[in-house]
Amino acid sequence: MNATLLVKTAVRAGLAIGTVGKGAKPHAFRNADEATLAGVTLCKRTGRVDMSGDIEAELCGPCSVELIALLAQVFEEAAEETPATTEEPVEDDTEAAEDNAQGGDEETVLTPGPESIETTQDREEKSRQEAGPTRALVTTTDYKTVEGMEEILNAGAAVIADAFKTTISIGLKVANTMLQLRRFILVDGLPSLDGKSNQYQAAVAALFDLATKQVAGVHEVDVKEVRNQIKRAAQNQMSAVLVPYVRALDDADEEERARYAPLLEAAEESQRVAVEAARSYYDEALKDGNEEHIALAAETLELAERPISLTDLVHDHYDIPRQTRQELSKADAARRRELAKASKAARDSSAEEEAEEESAPAPAPVAPTTVVPAAVLDDVAQVLASVPLTPVSVLEGDERDALIEQLDEIEKLLRIIRDAANPL
Repeated sequence: MNATLLVKTAVRAGLAIGTVGKGAKPHAFRNADEATLAGVTLCKRTGRVDMSGDIEAELCGPCSVELIALLAQVFEEAAEETPATTEEPVEDDTEAAEDNAQGGDEETVLTPGPESIETTQDREEKSRQEAGPTRALVTTTDYKTVEGMEEILNAGAAVIADAFKTTISIGLKVANTMLQLRRFILVDGLPSLDGKSNQYQAAVAALFDLATKQVAGVHEVDVKEVRNQIKRAAQNQMSAVLVPYVRALDDADEEERARYAPLLEAAEESQRVAVEAARSYYDEALKDGNEEHIALAAETLELAERPISLTDLVHDHYDIPRQTRQELSKADAARRRELAKASKAARDSSAEEEAEEESAPAPAPVAPTTVVPAAVLDDVAQVLASVPLTPVSVLEGDERDALIEQLDEIEKLLRIIRDAANPL
């Protein structure tokens, strides 16, 4: 049992007293800042020196333990420094420590400074350092290099693979049970095949509640988690049992077809009306004698008289997919492969065309064909038409000047035409 010292023992040892947090127990401080009066207690907690508490009050338990160890260390060091004599008896340090602890002579005060205070934790740390380096901590950087890792992985993978198969198998079995519930629970005279009716949902809940009650020796938290997992597994496998069931309805026996009597009766009535209309149309076409009309009417009558498919009726009425989730996934994967193949072929073809274009010789430069603007040709024609056929040497005065001016204009136009025809 740990001894608990009084506050006055810590005061006599020269330690400050204060509180930590909202605690009522006084603590002894190893040191304290003179300005803020904040410090660390012997039990290594932070607090504030306020010298509160009755001097006869009990000190904090951990602080008492550390203070006893501190006093013992101080007395031990004092005994080592004092030479032993045989003439005069030496007062027992332990008794002096007990006197101090019990409130003895107040003139005997121990005042160890902060540098002499050594807690139990400090001594343990010193012992660890003196014992030498500990074993180095290793961090795995590549799990594949761990010895025996391959065997662990293979064994674990086998267990998980079995769990996969078991989960799928359980999901199929539970989904089959749910399908039976849907077949027998009716809504407006028809099976609750889409699983949306309240009574079907209540039956599923009752099914799982009954199963839960039959589980013994398993914690309820684990049962709840597994229950949810089984529900999800059954939902994932529902299309795997529902779609094949609907596909087989065309070949079902009369008892199974009778479950969908309202659908069949409505379809038969619609078919009767359609057949009468198609037969009337066919009779009119025969009277008309038009071969095209007769062929079209015969095709219409054939379609109207086609046997009713219960599978199609159920698919359309309940909006049930015609493929299972697994079949849809497989078809989607096939489409993705085809798209990837087509995309690769297109990239390869484009790369080949680019390579052919780069390797092909550069085409010979083609001389540009310049078309003289029609407006320029019109101007030339007008100027030429206005030029008289009289030689320049015969003309005199203004006529001669006018003719020379026209010839200059013609020269300019011809120069424009030559430049346009030979830009280089």
